[in-house]
Amino acid sequence: MTKTIYIKNTLENDDDWWKNKILKPIKDYEDLIKSNVIKKNGSYYPRLSETKKRGLHAFNEVHTTHFKDIEKDFILILCKFKVLPQVNINTLVITYEGNTHHLENYLSFFDLTYSETPFDAIVNDLNIMSSEDKLEQIENMIDNLEFTPYEYSILIKRCSVALCDYHKAV
Repeated sequence: MTKTIYIKNTLENDDDWWKNKILKPIKDYEDLIKSNVIKKNGSYYPRLSETKKRGLHAFNEVHTTHFKDIEKDFILILCKFKVLPQVNINTLVITYEGNTHHLENYLSFFDLTYSETPFDAIVNDLNIMSSEDKLEQIENMIDNLEFTPYEYSILIKRCSVALCDYHKAV
């Protein structure tokens, strides 16, 4: 069974750590895979596209080339995910099967909040984003909520009513 958890930093004084040592490397790792700079073809360790190295040697090359300021253990944790954690503004969204004990153990020393439902902060932060970014974030949240067809129809109905009300007011 697939589950989703939401994690956010609750200490403001650790905000730089949270953004630069956790959220940014996850986003960078995902971008490098999407742009084929890093390949992960069914193996445990990622490798640079142009390298002939494999296994731990390939991973060390990825780490020193793109993540030298990030703890190696954290990048190794990212390798364990079949579906990478998603960064939604200041919240980490993890969709997984089984458990996430490796990431939770790594993050257990920090004051973080875990939830099985999205945080209100996600919705509040959407207000300051561009329209295109808002739509993408909302689509990502909806994908992670795993709605049934009935729940999708309720969502469509509510959006339609809100749109009608908006046009009446204008």
